[in-house]
Amino acid sequence: MTGVLLRYIKMLGVVSLCSLAAGANAAVNDIFPGDYVALPEGTSVLTTYLYDREYDSLYTRGQRVAEGKLQSNIAALRFVRYYRLGDYTVAPVAVVPYSISRTEGNLRRALGDGSDGFVDLRLGGTVWLVNQPQTRDYLGLTWVAFVPTGTYSSTRAINAGENRWKTTLGLGAIHGFGERWTLDVAPELAWYGANDNYLGTRRLEQQPTWALTAYLRYRAFPGADIFVGGQVNGGGETEINGVAQKNALHSRRAMLGLTYATSRTSQLIVRYAHETSTDNGLHLSDEVALRWSVGF
Repeated sequence: MTGVLLRYIKMLGVVSLCSLAAGANAAVNDIFPGDYVALPEGTSVLTTYLYDREYDSLYTRGQRVAEGKLQSNIAALRFVRYYRLGDYTVAPVAVVPYSISRTEGNLRRALGDGSDGFVDLRLGGTVWLVNQPQTRDYLGLTWVAFVPTGTYSSTRAINAGENRWKTTLGLGAIHGFGERWTLDVAPELAWYGANDNYLGTRRLEQQPTWALTAYLRYRAFPGADIFVGGQVNGGGETEINGVAQKNALHSRRAMLGLTYATSRTSQLIVRYAHETSTDNGLHLSDEVALRWSVGF
């Protein structure tokens, strides 16, 4: 009887990893090129995000165990305002996302139909330790809390909200090379609270995760950069009712895109991403992201 129970909990672990991977965007806070540029004091920026993501298979310990389709569409609004605090630039931030997810094939049988709803509210801010626009050198420290306000049902494997607190600590560095080249590097750590209503009344816990995101930008012509990027993610093994699932995440992602200043106070970013390797969880086959920012 105990062995059957343990196997059942292990199966739940696969489902938990799928649902966590579906709700995550690799690095918990999605970093775009130029995010760690400190704008002048008193500037406010409103940003709209649109994501179209498609996952095509499920991996366990590096092996593909199921195929299907999970289509996820996400829209988000982000508000930032820049202040001067002593010798430092600081910028509080608030993000409100909404997601729609649908499944097909074997992934529908494993995860259900999908879900619609608000994703957990994000509140935090960045303080710049280095702010040298003349040489395009910046170094910022970011803290973000994820408040469990999103849509959640304990009967669903996929939810917009996670029914738990999360906290992230990130560091972002930008360095300009000559007149045309810029490097962005952003490591991140994330810590997770427990979900005590996971698939019923089970307790889901997760170890910290880490991510490293980097972009290399080239100023093709005034106001426009082309960029390539990469991301590595790891950690995050889960436990269900105290039983370790041995399902730590490890994935790599390649990205490319364009940033274009549509006016003196607005910018459009188009980015394509594809996961090149996935050890556990859902494999992201394609992602198209659009980001429109307006400063005032």
